Amino acid sequence: MRSRLVITLRERDGRFAPDLILPQPLTTEAMLLGLTPDHAVEMLGRLFNLCRHAQEAAARLALGLPAMEGAPCRNEILRDSVFRLFMALPAAMGQAAVPLPKGWQAEPAVLAPVVCRKLPAPFRPG
Repeated sequence: MRSRLVITLRERDGRFAPDLILPQPLTTEAMLLGLTPDHAVEMLGRLFNLCRHAQEAAARLALGLPAMEGAPCRNEILRDSVFRLFMALPAAMGQAAVPLPKGWQAEPAVLAPVVCRKLPAPFRPG
């Protein structure tokens, strides 16, 4: 496995031009070898940024480290879900993002009426 960048200057048409040989991408295993369990958990959370805290929690369990508190995962799930419902989904349907109500992070329950109001009639509760 090549692990370094190789730059060679070659003459072409009376001018110097660089030839680049890029390193092969590192596998996840190669990036984690030799790290302490705590550092490996931190690295996994950065590598797989989709639900970072869930990745860290799974790595902690796999490595026999103490479990993390639940709040970071809950907050991350809330943030990711809000992004999808209020920004990504409307954009995918050619609509503007839905404004978030004030205080939604401190009191997530204020999101429910906004989400339900935007649902097509057959899917609205009540």
